[in-house]
This record gives sequence, C-alpha cells and structure tokens, in this order.
Amino acid sequence: MDAYCPHLGANLGVGGRVVGDCVECPFHGWQFNTEGQCTSIPYCDRAPPRQASLRTYPVDEYYDGVYMWYDAEGRPPQFQLLRIPEIDEGKFVWRGQVEDTARMHIQDFAENAADYAHFGVLHRNFYFPLIGRFFEVPLSYRCTEAVCLM
Repeated sequence: MDAYCPHLGANLGVGGRVVGDCVECPFHGWQFNTEGQCTSIPYCDRAPPRQASLRTYPVDEYYDGVYMWYDAEGRPPQFQLLRIPEIDEGKFVWRGQVEDTARMHIQDFAENAADYAHFGVLHRNFYFPLIGRFFEVPLSYRCTEAVCLM
C-alpha cells in the first residue's frame, strides 16, 4: 500500500506500526486494513470516510522476496512472475556468488552491455548469464594502449 497517510502525509514506514491486521499511522493513530481502507480514527465517533484510504498494490511472495506490481494508471498486472520448476521442486542448489569491481564510467557499462561479443576479445574469465545458462567469456585486466576499459 502507499506509504503516506492520506490525513497529513505521515510516512507509515517510519514510526508506523502493525496493530492486529492494520497499519497504524504514527502521527494521529489512524488505522488502515489490508485493503487500504481506514478502519479507525481514535478521536472520531463516526465511521471513517471512504476517501480516507490508501492505494494498495498486487504483491507476490516468491523466492524469499516480495514482488510488487505498480502501474501509474492503476491497471492490473500484465504478467505473472516466472516460476522456476527447479526451485519449486527443491532441485536448485546455491553455489555462491562472484563479485568484482569494474573501474569504468556507468555510461561505458551501459553501452558495452549490448555488445557481449567484445568480451571474448578484450576480457577473460568473465561469466555472462544467457537464457538460464552461463557461458564463459575471457576477462583480462591487461589491455593494449589503444583499448583499455579497466
């Protein structure tokens, strides 16, 4: 749901708290249910107005993550998350990760990312993901005077 209370704009993620099935605003204690409707205004005897609500978004919990769909025009999700059978069946094995530092301007990275064929010429020991498989492209920190990105 939106992070800001419709009353005076308090950030519900900073100081707000969960009370039962509701999120409570840290400024004045307004409470909002999982549909974003205001269910309680502590100092008001009447029912909260319908317009006192938070926009909610479709979410999906998968792979130990929470994925949210946002559309500026409020349209429903245009696709579902891709499910990977090997993970669902418990066949996926975590092998670790590789980290490295590329000393370059962010624009160089963006421009060269589309040209993966050059990696085999300029670099060595570079692992590049391609459609669920990995192939090795050499990566080298050595370079000629004319061509040096590292």
